[in-house]
Amino acid sequence: NLTEARRDQARLALVDAVPRSQMLIRSPPNPRYTITVFTDVDCPFCRKLHSEIDQINALGIGVRYVFFPRTGPGTLSWHKAEAVWCAPDRMAAFTAAMTGGPLDLTRTCGATPVAREYQLGREVGVRGTPAIITSTGAYIDGFASAPELLREIQAADAGARG
Repeated sequence: NLTEARRDQARLALVDAVPRSQMLIRSPPNPRYTITVFTDVDCPFCRKLHSEIDQINALGIGVRYVFFPRTGPGTLSWHKAEAVWCAPDRMAAFTAAMTGGPLDLTRTCGATPVAREYQLGREVGVRGTPAIITSTGAYIDGFASAPELLREIQAADAGARG
């Protein structure tokens, strides 16, 4: 499908333009695959996906998280995403948020990438979270267990190669 191939390339170009410094990254040392996950700290399926991060990484999949608070700007989910970004240890704060732990919502640190990432999600067509973009630009919608996710990534990779 040529139209879908063009969409994949457009999504990939947009996602690849995000600096790694603007993402939360959990990855094995030499990942076989890398995905970008649009996530919402209050999304139950995003939380389920993050609960499997060790298994996902063990399968050779690196995960780059970007924020997509589904409820939009100025909401509690948005403020939680900003609190995670402003935390001294972002990944620890992210994991705490994803397990329903406490966050310091009073901490600020100036500009955060949340607004840019939210807009990026709208541009790539995020319909819900988690929304996963593979390294070929394929869009995987929703939660998949670690083994299912690997199969979906491999299928997307095979489809991209034709």
